[in-house]
Amino acid sequence: MKPEKMIRKILWWMLWGVLILFGVVWLVGGGITQVRGKAADWKRIFGTPLPAASTTNDGSPGGIIGMFSNPEAGTWFQLPWQPQLPSGPIATTSDDIITETSPTLEEQLSEEVKTFGAPTRRVARIMQVIPSDNTKREYVMLQAVEPVSLSGWSLQSVSTGARYVLPRATNELRFGTVNQPAPIALEPSGTVMVVTGVAPFGISYRTNDCTDTLSPALGYSAEEAAAAYNECFLAYANGPAFLHDSWNLYLSEQQSVWKDHDTIRLLDSEGQVVDMYEY
Repeated sequence: MKPEKMIRKILWWMLWGVLILFGVVWLVGGGITQVRGKAADWKRIFGTPLPAASTTNDGSPGGIIGMFSNPEAGTWFQLPWQPQLPSGPIATTSDDIITETSPTLEEQLSEEVKTFGAPTRRVARIMQVIPSDNTKREYVMLQAVEPVSLSGWSLQSVSTGARYVLPRATNELRFGTVNQPAPIALEPSGTVMVVTGVAPFGISYRTNDCTDTLSPALGYSAEEAAAAYNECFLAYANGPAFLHDSWNLYLSEQQSVWKDHDTIRLLDSEGQVVDMYEY
C-alpha cells in the first residue's frame, strides 16, 4: 500500500474517533433532554398562532405586542431588558373610581350666591320676581322695611351679571303738562313694582286714587285714558289719602332681563347688598 493512502486512512479513523468521543460526552451530559426542551421552546414561539385581537379580555395588549408585554395574553418569551410583570387579577378599590357629574342649574346658582355677596343692611326687601317673555308683564316687586330713599339703587342678576338702575319717578302724574321725575322715598311697607318694559305714558310714577283709570283692562285708548285720569285728578287730588305709598317704575328694556331660574340682588347707591332673592 502506498504511503499516501495509508496516511489518508489513518486521518479518517482519527476523525471518526473524535466524533464518537464528542458524541459519548454529549450523551452523558444530558444532550437529548436539552434538545427536547429547546424543541418545545421553538415550537411555542413559531408553531403556535399569534393572537389575532389587538387587546385581551382584561384590556391589555394582544397580538405581537402582547407576546412581549402581557404574560396572561400570549407572552411566550421575555426580552432581557423587559421588567418582570406581575401576574394574576388586578384588584380595583372604590378609591380608584372617580365619577364626575355635571351640577344642575340650581346647584350652580346656589354656589354662585355664596360668592355673590350677603346683605349688609336690610332696609328693603325683594318680595317677588315674575319673569316673562313679555316685558310689559315682567317685573320685580320691592318693599321697604324702614324709611328709605331708593336714589341710585339697582337690581342685579347672578346668572348674567347685568345691573339695572332704578329710575326716578314723578310724584304726581299729570297729562298735558311736564312731569318732573324725582328720587323715590318709601315709608315702611311701601312698595315698588319695577317693570322691565317701557313706560306706557313715558315716565315712571307714584300711584294714586286715579291711576287705576290707566289700566289697559279698562279698554281705553291712550287719549281716553289720559282724559279720564285728568278728570279724576282734578276731582280728588286734594283728598287726604290721594297719594299711595306705591310706585310703578319702568326700566325701558326692549327684551326680558330676568331668567326663569336666577338670583336677584338689590343694591344701594354705594353698591352694598340690601337683599337677595333666589327663585
